[in-house]
Amino acid sequence: MGFHELLLISENLRKVMLKDMAASTISDVAKKEGMRTIMMDGLEKVKLGWTTVREVLGGQEKEEEKKEEKK
Repeated sequence: MGFHELLLISENLRKVMLKDMAASTISDVAKKEGMRTIMMDGLEKVKLGWTTVREVLGGQEKEEEKKEEKK
């Protein structure tokens, strides 16, 4: 089961990104504008019975490991 993240870049979000804002600020704006995160997608699929919480959290752990490797 795949988990997906979807970000549609609005004009407002584009302006925030071009201002070279912190990643957390960009993320906050994106979520306020309806961005679906990987975690949101995974939890929705748990509610539908398509996957388990364990699978969702396992995927999240892999994302965290990738972030640590980049440091």
